[in-house]
Amino acid sequence: MTSLSEQSSDEDIDIENQLRPNSLPVTSEEPSLFYAPSKVASICLKRNVYLAALTIFSTAGGFLIGYDFGLVTGAMLLIDDQFNLSHFWHEFIVSSTFAAAAVASIFGIFVADLFGRKRALLLVAIFFIAGAVVLGASPNKEVLLVGRLIVGCGVGLASMFVPMYLAESAPAHGRGKIMVFYMMNMIVGVLIGSLIAGSFSEVAEGWRYMFSLAGVPSVIMYVGMLFMPETPRWLIYHKKPQKAKKSLARVQKKDAADEIFQTIVEDYEEYCKTKMSFIALLKNICSSRSVILALIVGGSIHMFKNLTGINAIIYYSGNVIKQAGFNNSQAIWFASIPTIGYLIFLLLGVFLIDRVGRRKLLFASLAGTIVALLFLAGVFAFLNERSPTSSSPYGNGTCSFSHCLFCVAAQDCGFCADKNSSEWLNGVCTLGVKDYSFYRSDNHTQCSPLNMSSSSDPTSAWFFDSCPKDPLSFLAVVGMFLYLVFFAPGMGPVPWAINSEIYPTWARSFGLGMSSFVNWTFSLIMSFSFLSLGDAVGPAFSFVIMAGFAVTGFVFLFLMVPETKGKKLEEIESLFKKPYFLTWCSRFSRKKLSQRTNSQLSEDEMILLNEE
Repeated sequence: MTSLSEQSSDEDIDIENQLRPNSLPVTSEEPSLFYAPSKVASICLKRNVYLAALTIFSTAGGFLIGYDFGLVTGAMLLIDDQFNLSHFWHEFIVSSTFAAAAVASIFGIFVADLFGRKRALLLVAIFFIAGAVVLGASPNKEVLLVGRLIVGCGVGLASMFVPMYLAESAPAHGRGKIMVFYMMNMIVGVLIGSLIAGSFSEVAEGWRYMFSLAGVPSVIMYVGMLFMPETPRWLIYHKKPQKAKKSLARVQKKDAADEIFQTIVEDYEEYCKTKMSFIALLKNICSSRSVILALIVGGSIHMFKNLTGINAIIYYSGNVIKQAGFNNSQAIWFASIPTIGYLIFLLLGVFLIDRVGRRKLLFASLAGTIVALLFLAGVFAFLNERSPTSSSPYGNGTCSFSHCLFCVAAQDCGFCADKNSSEWLNGVCTLGVKDYSFYRSDNHTQCSPLNMSSSSDPTSAWFFDSCPKDPLSFLAVVGMFLYLVFFAPGMGPVPWAINSEIYPTWARSFGLGMSSFVNWTFSLIMSFSFLSLGDAVGPAFSFVIMAGFAVTGFVFLFLMVPETKGKKLEEIESLFKKPYFLTWCSRFSRKKLSQRTNSQLSEDEMILLNEE
């Protein structure tokens, strides 16, 4: 029975002959010969072009994830107006994306293993194309929900498959740069999405154009991936060595291709020896203290990352800024300012993560995030006190808020403000809908929106989802900016970097799948509760609660997360034999004991001192 290496020998000769001058064919016995200079230049150019095409078409998945993140907050403000969404439906539609992503992340690894990485990326493109069509043509909120579920599947699968495809296809010397390009593509997607949302913010049903335009890069990704190869690792693991050689020859030099091919074959042979069923894998994980601890740490980082509110704030930034006193178009454009800061400082984090270390970057970022959340809480409490005050509430106590800002943040409540000279002053917090309140003033007329009043100088006006503008409303944008720039460099890349390092090879797929599931699950929880939390306790206290989660996360992660910078995978696995704080305590105790003479130490202290 022939090995994979032997099966590929004839194919290897054919590839070699294609790269050599026609007059110098290569045989299995023939020693290596020099390439013709012109042929060498042509081959190198083709290889570089092919690698660039492979990178561009596959990382389009990252662009699409970012594009969706960038536009959804602006699109949902316009959708709220058109379909008169309740807070429940707004949260339902937004959070459905995370729910679909969480489910997709569970099944995604089986899809990639069964059908291949290339077909998996084609599936990603199909999901984004279908989502763009359904969302752009949605006649009602129910169809819109279906469209968001479809896009969520694309987001969840792309976040797994794109890095997997790049890691298995790109040359080792360029893999780091290509992964950075993937992250930058995602960042550019967020920026383009924000700008598209702002550009269509004053167009009739502009949200349809925002979602539909996602179909353009999706189609480009699908067509481009049709011409890209399957990854060599998947081909070898599915006993297709000839195709694996072809795939390697397109992006690797001859010697490097041979070496990589042999390495993958050896990995495959080792995999065959250690291959286990899913039940056996679970048994091994449950019996391994280090893997269980790694799963706890990896999942906790993603959990606390989301409990500090990152996805909720990104997806609802338009709503938060609008409550501070801006109209739809202004809120959409102002929401892009913190987003740009997030992109810049995320790149800073990518640059610093291998220089500063994971722990330092993580806790510096988390400390800044706590400060920013408390600043936001203070800003909204301050703006609420400055907003017009309400007289006795109307509507059986449902809208029992003393000031305008917290009133308009609540479901089904708005503020009917009175005008004194050129200023909007006190009024009534009351039940209502967007177009009018249920409150009647002394002359028995309904309080109408300012832009719908028949009078050129109205004495009262209806504010449903934002208050009369305050000159200091810009502080809300400043707070959002501070939050995102503190969060981005550490809490952005570090959770993903740590999770990629802390699991042993035999449990890595399971560990990454579970950490991804935790990430999307807590994204779902926060996005499905953010507006409801504001209804219950007001915007200011919502940020205080998230700051509390951040403080809890800081303490827990400080005790549990070890530094993995510059350590080999084998060394990292040994870090999880016991919780990090116990390791730190042991080191501290040994340091104290080392300062004493042997005659002063008990037997137990001698054992502790000699521990490695």
